[in-house]
Amino acid sequence: MSIPLLNEKLNTETARISWEELQPHFARGAAIYVAPDLDLIAVARHVAEDEAAPLKQWMEQGKFGAISDDMARTFLAD
Repeated sequence: MSIPLLNEKLNTETARISWEELQPHFARGAAIYVAPDLDLIAVARHVAEDEAAPLKQWMEQGKFGAISDDMARTFLAD
């Protein structure tokens, strides 16, 4: 799939939602953290295209990855 088409598809599949709406996904281990300074669509494109290098770099920087229990508590408090 071309990058513009993939970007369009991913853009239609994303939206802002509250932590309360994400909690069931977190509970089953299906919620992923993406830092606010990253472009969500760009990150999703790297995931969709299985591009490990940028994902690994962001994981090492704490900008992408599984949501920890501590992060979940912070999100709930906010």
